[in-house]
Amino acid sequence: MSPAEHALLDLLRDGRPATVLPDGTWETILALAQREGISSIVCARVRGGAPATGVPASASATLTRQYNEGAQRTARAYAELETVLRALAAAGVRAMLLKGAALARFIYEDTSLRPFTDLDLLVPADEIAVAAQAMRGAGYAPGGPERRTGAYEHCYFAPSWQRLPVDIHWQYAEPFHAIDMDYAGLFARAALVQVGHETALLPSPEDLLVALSVHVARETWESKPVLRYLYDAAETMRRHRVDWDRLVACARASRHLRAPLRLTLRAAQALLDADVPAPVLAAIRPRRGHSIDRLVQRRAWTTVLRRPSPLEALVRIAVMRWADGDASPRYAALVADRVHVQWARARAYAHRRAAGARRLRHRLLAR
Repeated sequence: MSPAEHALLDLLRDGRPATVLPDGTWETILALAQREGISSIVCARVRGGAPATGVPASASATLTRQYNEGAQRTARAYAELETVLRALAAAGVRAMLLKGAALARFIYEDTSLRPFTDLDLLVPADEIAVAAQAMRGAGYAPGGPERRTGAYEHCYFAPSWQRLPVDIHWQYAEPFHAIDMDYAGLFARAALVQVGHETALLPSPEDLLVALSVHVARETWESKPVLRYLYDAAETMRRHRVDWDRLVACARASRHLRAPLRLTLRAAQALLDADVPAPVLAAIRPRRGHSIDRLVQRRAWTTVLRRPSPLEALVRIAVMRWADGDASPRYAALVADRVHVQWARARAYAHRRAAGARRLRHRLLAR
């Protein structure tokens, strides 16, 4: 890892870098923190760390500004969430909080630490149609074909764009990343929490860890930032009692869950000092190819702050699933689709660059 990457992880663990940083490193740290969506957490860790953190005044001011902006966004988000929950409750829909809505207030306890830019809710699959009607009644428009093939959510937005978009899920992810989750049991284990004058369901800590693991695997597949989800998992384990026996039982019973859970728990332990019991890691070991799986995991840890290429992301998921004996018959088709998407993006980028070069050449010739 680079000095800036090491320093960012040191900040998340201890509130200060382990060594004196070279000039210009703080700018890189701030850029990494903003890209990973953890600027507010870095700000809080710096404030709570030892006095001699060596944070430049400009970097401290930037972190404070981002922290305050995050607090304002989160306050507005929960105010809007209350309105959405009221509409769903009036229609008789059970709504469970996911992602930022579940984490900011009920896991972190300081809502400023976990800003979020949309509202994610999980509802029972048989209540999707009623939820859609309730969302329309609340002034939201659907963002795409409802109950489309391979979908796992419906997206809604306010035509005025004065409110946050709302994603209504009926499972954690699309079928390839989804797990054979007992969603009825998930709703039965959930706790009832207060959001303003309304109530919502909150997943148990172990169910939140399962959801976060699915997000980590999905973002790895998409070559997107994952450190925020890893910190979410570490914070869940730090602040709340996890029923490890139930988590292991869920991993053993659910297809495609062992690899994401193993990746998430090991990475949170290695990078963020999360306290994961050794028997839990032993219980979700791969069924074969232990050394290969460990190599892939270590590669994921050491490059967590760098985006893997689409090919490497595909290989990571493939190896972990192979190690668990969870290879999907649809995997080849999904890989082909992913390659096609990346090729289309590369061609579009090349066309844009060529068009820009032609325009520049025409302007130069016109002179």
